[in-house]
Amino acid sequence: MKLSLVSLTVALAGTIAFAGCSTTKATVPLPPQSYQQIELLARPAVKEAMEQFANHDATNRSSPYADTVLQGEILNFMTTVAGRSTAISTAVQGVLYPNEITVDLSQTGTAAYLGTETGGATAAFIPGAVNGKYGGRGLVDDVITIDLAAIFGNAIPAIITTIPDDKKENFCLSAQHVTLNQGGTQSQATFPYVGAPH
Repeated sequence: MKLSLVSLTVALAGTIAFAGCSTTKATVPLPPQSYQQIELLARPAVKEAMEQFANHDATNRSSPYADTVLQGEILNFMTTVAGRSTAISTAVQGVLYPNEITVDLSQTGTAAYLGTETGGATAAFIPGAVNGKYGGRGLVDDVITIDLAAIFGNAIPAIITTIPDDKKENFCLSAQHVTLNQGGTQSQATFPYVGAPH
């Protein structure tokens, strides 16, 4: 069973709302709620790198599954700006759209960014990345480097062996070049769970 971050958040919000400080066991249903979505930014670097800024507001208010603007701009960016082949560009579009974080609750293990989308092969192209099919996003997952490796690196041919390498990688742009212990990204056992920023 796969859940998006949006549906998981809604489910958790309902559970938390019913877990108030009450001495009775009865639950009172919530009245109908109305929400206005003002931001949609699940996958870091996707909108920032690939989408024209003029389209950000409209796509922020779109459904993750009905954002044809972002979907088209991923493909356009991959072919015209990054200069990648149609096969790699289409594969990247398939991995990075819809703009949501997916988890597969039938899997065990820890969070692994793009784990469900890549069949658990993230570590195949990112040294030190968590390998697993659970998905989600771990606290210290290097999500920017993972996205950049798909866009500018050789991640897609490394994962999908039927897609030939177009030899158009840009290894200066295929990683953010920040090590794990820079910028407070090291994991700690207690709150706030990350180290101090540099």
